[in-house]
Amino acid sequence: MTDAERHVLGAVLANPDTLDDLTGIIAGRDFTDPRNAAIWDTMAALSAEGTKPEPTAVAGRLLAERSNVNPIYVTELYDALPIVAQATYHARAVAEAAVLRRLTAYASKIGQVADSGRSASDVLGLARQWLDAAEAETATTGPTMWTDVVTRGMDAIEAAGDSGVVRGLPTSLPDLDKVIGGLKPGTVTVIAGRPGSGKSLLATQFAVHAALDLNEPTLFVSLEMSTEEIYARVASSTCNIPLSQLTAGGATDTHYSRMSMHAGKTHEAPFSIEDSPNQTMADIRATARRHQSRHGLRLLIIDYLQLVAVPRSENRQVAVAELSRQTKLLAKELDIAIVLVAQVNRGPEQRGDQRPKASDLRESGALEADADTVILVHTFDEKHPRTGEADLIVDKNRHGPKQDVTVIAQFGYARFASYAPEGQQ
Repeated sequence: MTDAERHVLGAVLANPDTLDDLTGIIAGRDFTDPRNAAIWDTMAALSAEGTKPEPTAVAGRLLAERSNVNPIYVTELYDALPIVAQATYHARAVAEAAVLRRLTAYASKIGQVADSGRSASDVLGLARQWLDAAEAETATTGPTMWTDVVTRGMDAIEAAGDSGVVRGLPTSLPDLDKVIGGLKPGTVTVIAGRPGSGKSLLATQFAVHAALDLNEPTLFVSLEMSTEEIYARVASSTCNIPLSQLTAGGATDTHYSRMSMHAGKTHEAPFSIEDSPNQTMADIRATARRHQSRHGLRLLIIDYLQLVAVPRSENRQVAVAELSRQTKLLAKELDIAIVLVAQVNRGPEQRGDQRPKASDLRESGALEADADTVILVHTFDEKHPRTGEADLIVDKNRHGPKQDVTVIAQFGYARFASYAPEGQQ
């Protein structure tokens, strides 16, 4: 492989303009010979400064930096008279060999971790992280040409001008859709609140509407509720059955009839639930990728962030910040909408109105920073004049205004209802 490395370097020395064609393919870390890596990095540095990486300039820079690379070696690469037209072919060969070396190294690390006595779940999580790292090191993206920028930009502006269109997946709450524009691909929407506020219920409602009503592939990753608990809430809201009767053994023949009819209508709905405990973000990412490749995926719900497993050795705040970042990257990678449920701290309880704020997001300010939209669920107890209502506080909205959306809290039927007539956007 060192022959291919020398060919690449010689081609750039012979025709410095070749460097621009190769930088999206390989990097200095991809070379096996340290001398070759140093020369590549030197050429890249010279080019970034506006100096052509010609043999004299490269040799001079190596001497000035007291590099271990003998300038005569640079001359030998140039004198070998490489075929410049084959530079791209050899660069791809170097890059592929580098990926295989990294994978081999990671495989060895996985073997060492597996022999260290750690749990299978920990080993799988680390393996996925390392494989993702290997993939990220080889991912290359090019800039978007202006002609494409204009076309895409004008299309987006035209769509934004059509007030009758919700550009993301509708949430089932028209009043909310007017504010946030639905759940858009590549974005992360955080639903947060204190325990018992209905944040998981709202996320479930989004998932049910997308999968059962709109037939959009949806994956619900539940780290708190079982599939049976989720079904009870879905059946209560969609079949108009009091939740308490489903969870306390009070279902009647009429209720079973309604559930059977609903099951018949929705049995092929693209709705999947993953309720395995102790999942890491690497587990969730792998599940989402598999689901998208096999069944398609438009919406991913993660309920809830603080229950995602992290390495015990990590600082919790740092770990949650990393989970937040990975969630945003996953939304963009798969081009899907992600709804991330999270808890807020006790800050609201110390304020007179007890209204939550985005800054109350528990354990991580990064969560607020990474999210495209933050919806805080604020409900009222039985003694409050507004009992039976809830405010969905849109405290961050990257694509629109901050605004409170008042909805009807029908917790007895596991749902929220909009004041706007159904279908009115």
